[in-house]
Amino acid sequence: MDAPDSIPASTSPPPSTVSTCTAPINHLPDELLLDILSLTFHRWRWHPWESLCLGLVCKRWHDIVMSSAIFWPQISSDQGVQAAQAILHRNLGGDLIFDLDERDWGSSKYADEREAVLKLALAQIHRWKTFCFWGNLRQDLLAEITAKASSLKELLLNIEGVGSTTAHTLSLGEGPPLSYLSLSEIGVDWSANRLTGLQTLSISHIRHGPTSAQLYSILSSSPFLNHLTVQNVTNKDTSVFQGPPIHLPLLTNTYLHQLPDHLLTFLVAHLTTESCTSIRLETIPPSPASIRALSLATRVIQSASPIEVGYEENTRVASVKIGPVGFMNTRGYPEASILLRDIRLDEVLLGLTDIILNGEGNPDVRLRVSSTVFDPDAIQLIYSSRLELRQVMDIATSLTPFLKKKLSEEWIGARDFIRELRDLIATRSP
Repeated sequence: MDAPDSIPASTSPPPSTVSTCTAPINHLPDELLLDILSLTFHRWRWHPWESLCLGLVCKRWHDIVMSSAIFWPQISSDQGVQAAQAILHRNLGGDLIFDLDERDWGSSKYADEREAVLKLALAQIHRWKTFCFWGNLRQDLLAEITAKASSLKELLLNIEGVGSTTAHTLSLGEGPPLSYLSLSEIGVDWSANRLTGLQTLSISHIRHGPTSAQLYSILSSSPFLNHLTVQNVTNKDTSVFQGPPIHLPLLTNTYLHQLPDHLLTFLVAHLTTESCTSIRLETIPPSPASIRALSLATRVIQSASPIEVGYEENTRVASVKIGPVGFMNTRGYPEASILLRDIRLDEVLLGLTDIILNGEGNPDVRLRVSSTVFDPDAIQLIYSSRLELRQVMDIATSLTPFLKKKLSEEWIGARDFIRELRDLIATRSP
């Protein structure tokens, strides 16, 4: 904010004088041309100069851009008062995105400027379609949202400085169903009617999170959900709701970690999808449905290689990793990170083998088994055994019955098991 953007409300850059009369795009009706031009920018990452540049192409584009609210969608505390006034002059009655970042980064130099922008925005709160907030909790602002933000469909609240012993809740008030909800350090009324039809749900660091029954209701009424993050969310109610599976055919990003056992078990047992390309599940507790966690990563397992499988024999923790897993998979590469505790290695391998055989890929599987032993002098030693399974489908005929047989036998230890598996592969090699 060292130099807030300025867009004079009464003037605009002159359009290009270059003739474009013969351009095919000029034969399109204004309504269709407007729709096409609106696709040239991402409205959440919009900057005023993007619309100004469109208006420089020719007089027709200039007239469309300068007279259409859709090209002036967002006011931001980072742009300053003058820019906000100019944008509101162009957007007199359309939907608005308001972005308020109150993180001072060590300085309160622009506090007055932000408050002035906030005052302008609050006067138009009935038009807010999207509200993004970063900063300390402001009860006055939450009250305004509850009472007046009746058009809100996308809400991002990243509250800072709340503390682990305090729980805060926002009442959503009346309005349409939300399509985007991202909350950190603050909860909502999890039974609200507006929590249906979500496309993105991201909740983290919330002490009064949804119960399993409330979460079931939210997810089962959001068939077009494509992103789900539930991280470090707790609730005093530890009951586990039981219902039919929740099928989410468009779910591509799933991150479930740092959750109570009952909530993580509930989600793994009820979610089904075939579209997940980025998934993080940590750490799956022992339960009859724990191996089902692998099925949520079916698309990744069948389409990516190599698959890294790690096993710690002393703690009986297994890891399945494919690619580097981040919180937002913007690259589109398949990636997965799944941790399962108190589980046998052969169960994990059998689950992976079944998924691989039901697909068309033939990924490499790299196994690593470690065991920690303490000698009399308390010196920690790590014993590792490694094995690469190449051409999994080539050994599947013998591997599958071998694993099933081992499941019914007494556990012989992961390192012994992997030695037997290596011998089996050696007999299958030409």
